[in-house]
Amino acid sequence: MGKSVLYKKLHFNLISMNKNILVPLIVGVLVATTALAAEELTGYLANLQFNVENNPSEVYTANIDLGTIYPNEFNNYTESTSMTIRQAGVYSITVLNNSVIQNVFTWFNITISILNGTAQMKYHIIDGNGINYPNNVTIYLNPGTYNVEVSIRYQVLPYPETISYDNPILAVYYQY
Repeated sequence: MGKSVLYKKLHFNLISMNKNILVPLIVGVLVATTALAAEELTGYLANLQFNVENNPSEVYTANIDLGTIYPNEFNNYTESTSMTIRQAGVYSITVLNNSVIQNVFTWFNITISILNGTAQMKYHIIDGNGINYPNNVTIYLNPGTYNVEVSIRYQVLPYPETISYDNPILAVYYQY
């Protein structure tokens, strides 16, 4: 037998012997290559977005706009809002910026009513400097949503400080 006949015979035997291995391997490579080549991102089906908060409550601000006020003006204003309490505990509602209130108003009364029958707070200034009630109230609240009514009655000083004011007036603090 010549070298070329032996080579052909040996080569044919290797191919026929490994046919059971080579054919599935070649088919697998072709399928995988075709699948990879055919895959193209066309868009996202869903997007996940979230914020984690450890705040024990969510307070929605009542926007009280007294507009332009004038010396000796007397008026009242009521606004409703809500608080969602997630964690039961003691909360404090505090009046902020006492000095601004005292420099503009001769008489100023804030009444806060939590309409679910839980608490009521009154804060009162007379003659621009005398505080007749404390500037905060402490209450225990269970989890839930509470409707809150904020009422303001006021009289402007005869010669008030000339300012433009746009800041928080009431704050809610979680104590424990």
